Amino acid sequence: MRWASSASRRRAATDPATTATVPVRRQYALEAADSDSTHPDPRLVFAKTESGTLAIRNRSQRVSIAARRLLMLFDGRRSLAQLPGIVPPAEMPTLLQELEAHGMITLAGLLADDDAVSPVHPEIRMAQIKRSLAGVFERELGEQASVLEARVQDCVNLVVLRNVLREVIARVAQRKDDAAADRIAAVVKRHGPF
Repeated sequence: MRWASSASRRRAATDPATTATVPVRRQYALEAADSDSTHPDPRLVFAKTESGTLAIRNRSQRVSIAARRLLMLFDGRRSLAQLPGIVPPAEMPTLLQELEAHGMITLAGLLADDDAVSPVHPEIRMAQIKRSLAGVFERELGEQASVLEARVQDCVNLVVLRNVLREVIARVAQRKDDAAADRIAAVVKRHGPF
């Protein structure tokens, strides 16, 4: 496994405009984030390699258009969470692997200060909440909860998810008891306010 290049580490350590980073192993880029998630850790900081810079300058088409757009955003300073959301979160791991396979990016570090991380992309957050709720309603209410489970899994954004969860948790309290509703609410609260 390689470490981030010494030049990108020096740049991150000496540039006052750079967010504080710490070097991390390259493999961490593809395994990071929640252990149950396929999304990379939003605190990761990538930098273009010489090959990546040349690919942009020469308009090389060795990578997909989406990977090329993402490559243009890497500056060795901003974390994945701080990059504009031009790439759908579900595509991020594939694009990172594509760019790493072509040697166009290198892992420059990991944000040292959790407060410096901007919020997780709403689609990623919604996927994390849905994943943590998978099967919870059926455990509490049995097979009759499959409709409630489906309603939660079909939510298209965080606003809809919040409203559906309020309604569904209230129904759990009606059908079973307040303790069951509180257990489900506790699962949701682990993800913080949304």
